[in-house]
Amino acid sequence: MAKKLRWFVTMTDKFMSGWGHAQGRKAKLAIGPMKYEEAQRIHDAALRRSEMKYVNIREAKGNPKNWYSGDQVSVRKLSEVGGSWKVGPFWKGRKK
Repeated sequence: MAKKLRWFVTMTDKFMSGWGHAQGRKAKLAIGPMKYEEAQRIHDAALRRSEMKYVNIREAKGNPKNWYSGDQVSVRKLSEVGGSWKVGPFWKGRKK
């Protein structure tokens, strides 16, 4: 039985918050849905990026655009994120 793609990694982008499409609001990024193991790797990658804050793994319940009332929310599939999210030691596997 295949594992369901039911996890999102959510975060606040401090660099993009407050201007552009997020004028006066926070800029939230949700990446997914994906397997939990992939979510752990994206979570680790996000923690290494200085502009990303409040990084969480969330179960996919409802539309991510509705999770953050009043904030600007961008939703990206794992296949749509750049290579910097999927390279390096954090993508090869989590340290225990």
